[in-house]
This record gives sequence, C-alpha cells and structure tokens, in this order.
Amino acid sequence: MKKPLLDEIKDIIKANEPEFITIAKKESVRLNVLINGEKVPEYLDKIEGYENSEQFTLRKKFAGNVKHVFENLLRAVDKVFTAKGGSRIYGTGNSNTANEKLRKLLSNVKNGFSIKGWIENIQANKYYADPSGMVFFEWTGEDTFPTIKPILTIKNYHASGREVDWVLFEPVIRKHKDGSQVTGEFYRFVDSEKDYMFHRDGDIITLLEKETFANPWGRCPAIVNSDIINYKLTHAESPLDKVVELADKYLRGQSTRNIYEQVLMWPVAWMYAQKCGSCKGTGENADKTCGSCNGTGQSLKRDVSNMLILNTPKDSDAPTISPDVAGFGQVQLEPFTESREELKWVDNIMSFTMWGSSKDISDNETATAAFLDVQPVQDRQGKFTNAFEDMEKKMTDFIGQFYLTTSYDANATSINWGRRYMMEPIDKVLENYVEAKDKGAPKVSLDHLLIQYYQSAFMNDAQTLSIMLKGMRIEPFVHKTDEEILALRVAEKDYINKIYFNEWWVTLDQMDVLTKDVPTLILELNNFTTTKQLSDEQES
Repeated sequence: MKKPLLDEIKDIIKANEPEFITIAKKESVRLNVLINGEKVPEYLDKIEGYENSEQFTLRKKFAGNVKHVFENLLRAVDKVFTAKGGSRIYGTGNSNTANEKLRKLLSNVKNGFSIKGWIENIQANKYYADPSGMVFFEWTGEDTFPTIKPILTIKNYHASGREVDWVLFEPVIRKHKDGSQVTGEFYRFVDSEKDYMFHRDGDIITLLEKETFANPWGRCPAIVNSDIINYKLTHAESPLDKVVELADKYLRGQSTRNIYEQVLMWPVAWMYAQKCGSCKGTGENADKTCGSCNGTGQSLKRDVSNMLILNTPKDSDAPTISPDVAGFGQVQLEPFTESREELKWVDNIMSFTMWGSSKDISDNETATAAFLDVQPVQDRQGKFTNAFEDMEKKMTDFIGQFYLTTSYDANATSINWGRRYMMEPIDKVLENYVEAKDKGAPKVSLDHLLIQYYQSAFMNDAQTLSIMLKGMRIEPFVHKTDEEILALRVAEKDYINKIYFNEWWVTLDQMDVLTKDVPTLILELNNFTTTKQLSDEQES
C-alpha cells in the first residue's frame, strides 16, 4: 500500500473509527470474558421475563468463569509446541558469528522467554482472545523487543494479511508537572518510514518533530495476532470463533447452576414452635406484651433467623409430632443433576466443533486416548502450527534485520516447526512398528516408526531420547532379531556385534554415549565383541 503523506495521516486521525475496528473490539471483549475470565459480571445479560433485578445481581455474584473450558479445549495445542521434528535455517550466510549472535538474541527475546517460548506463553493467548490485536516491536537506540498491542488500544490500521502497512493508536492524554491536563490529545502513528507523534487540539493537528523518529526497518514493525480472516474479509478472527456461541451458552448455564448450588442447595431447617415459658403462649404478661418472646408467644431461646417455624398442630386428631419436632427440608437434586449433564453436553459439542472428534470417553480408555479419531485432530493442529510458525518467522525477521541489518537475509531464513504431535498412546505407536516390521516394511519406514516410538516413550526426557536414537545408529540390523541375522548369513563380525550388543550397551556411561560420536562408539563395540569372543572361545 502507498505510504500515507502527512495530510493523509491527519485525515486518518480526524476520521471516525472504522466499522471493522469497532467489531474487532467487541469481539475481543467477548473473547477475553470467555477465555481469560475478564469482567464476567459486566458481560452477563439479564434474562428478561424470568429474572428480576435481585436475582440477576445474585447470579452475577456467583457466575464464576469458564476459563477451565478453554484450558481443556486447547489441550491438544500443547502438542503443537512439543511436536518433534522441524528445522530452523537463518539467513546469516556463511557468518558463524552472525548466526551465533542471532541464535543468542532469539533465546531471550523478552521476559526471559525464547522466541518460541514467548509465542507459546504470551502471544498464543492473544491469537485466541485478541485476534485483531498486534505483536509490535518497540525499539530504543540499540535494542528492540516485542510487545502486545491490544485492539482496544488501536484506532485504525491497514494490513495485508498479517503484515501491517500502518497503524494509528488510540489517543492519550498528557498532564503537566502540576497534574493539570495538557490541552488536546496525542496520537501515535507508525508506518514504513517513521514513528510519528501528533498533537490534536480541535481541528488543529500538529506533527511533533522532536518525538518523531525514523523507522529502522523500512516497514511497519507490527504483526497481526491471527492469520485467520473473517468471512467478510475485513479483519482477523480467533481460531475459537466457531465455539463462542456455545461458550456463551455454557457460561449462562453455569451461572444459573451456581445459583442453585450456592443458594438453593442450602438445607432448610424447620421446627415446630415452642410456647414461651413466661406467657404460656399468650404473648402477654399482666396485660403487657411479654418481654421474653416480644409478644410472639414462642420461645426465642434458639436462633430462628434462618429457620422455618411451623405452628404446632392443634387438631386433636393430628398425629403425635414427638420426636419429630424439627428437621431439614430436602432440596430437589434433579435440576442440579440435569444442568450438570447439559454443561457436559455443551462442552463435548465444543470439542467436536473444534477438533472434529469427541473427548467423551468410556471408563476403560486411557486419558491419552481421549480423542476417538486422531486424524481430524492432527489436521487442526497443523493449522495452529502454521500460524505459530508464521509468527516466529516474522518475528525472527524483525529481530534479524534490526540487529544484523544488511548481513541478514529474510528470504534465506526458513522456520519449520515439527509436526509429529504424538497424539497416539505409546502402546499404539509400538503396535504400529511391530505390525509394519511383521509385514516386511522397508527399513526407512521402520526407522521412522521406531523413532516415533522413542519420541513418545521419552517425550519428557530429552537425554534418554538422544541416547536411544544414537543406539539405533550403532546396533547392527536394529530391526532384526539374532535368529533372523543368523538366517541371513551376514558377515561374522556383524553377527558377533549383534549378539553381544546389549551386553556391551549396558556397560556404557550415559554421558559417554551423549558426548562420543557414532564412529567412536562403533569402534568400542568392535573392541568389546572381539575381546568377548576370544574370552568365550578360551573358556570353551
């Protein structure tokens, strides 16, 4: 897009907020209520025709939030950040110094997070809850760092996909040193050339040249949080957009259920009224109101403020009430139970809408088998991977171009996240390998399946995973049994190494395996098996 001239920038400042920004702000407020639990009471609407003002106030008080629903719904996205595989190639040419410098910068971009960690722990939430907001790179003379600019702080912007051409932030008010307000408002506008500051007083807009700086990138340093464009092609939307209505239903249902649980499920105490000992139930003493019972004729020795007092039956045919002179009223549990099932149903529909697979599992299934069909889940995970992968690439380019300037080539930088999400249970992964092995699958395929098994088995133990993968490269004919090797009539040395491999492997120190290269370890295996073979022959 053509860079706005100063007069065009001033026109943008004077113009009303565009409709797409207004819609994006309303959606962000709604998403933050549901996903982050912000301002839930203010968000709830009164149920007209069924709820009076007092009931509505009480429901808002006990409404709670539905953050836990989205925490569970997004559980499969955790696998996106732990997926195996992928690669990162940086456009630093043959300069090891530049490459090392960039890697170090990317290991701590902000808040102590690496670039991937920052995306996972900070930006991902904005992808869900503030899709039209931005990741914006602030800079000083020597440093740059990513920040989050919520859509609520933005008055207008123009973007091509996630790449922002220019952005106008909401105006701010300034104060003098004495606390009095500076006349007018201050607008920040950033485009490909400069970071501008304008002062507006009525219709007069003035560029503050001392607060206007050249843009070191030559493009607006902003990235839209979401890569998803709404169906009207006007603004970005959340990947959770399709379940927002269901989440609203869950929140309403939970708020009414909580009222029943917190208020109506309190047991109702009751008792038959006892006659006052002073006035014998008349309420009077010497023609005056009885001071002991305040004229009620009932004993006030117990606290009856939260108790239902029943009149004692006077009919001579009434049954004898003793010993049942007090008790608790039974609250109906059916509405509470039904509401719980309704919430469970909504939660399951949200899961199916989001992932194309139900998470409602039977008691005999394991937690890792919660999704009935892994394939549609992995298809959707791929979309999340695309979004976060793209965000990392764009952030890497801003950091690389800022610090390395002309020695950084964005076109030569390639960011590829792993897509081995390891959704299957570990026993299923092993079953896939054994089945493929029995059917005579090619060695390359068996290598792939065995690596998947090790990745699943040691997904939280990187050191052991590295050891097991190195062992695959050392063990002769790793997919064959000793008997199968003998039948193949392989070279005697290979056969001997296969026979004694496990015996040698258990003698190794873990750090030796990690630090020594494969040729060195193979040489040690050869030496071990040679010595072992000679020893066995002498004993025989």
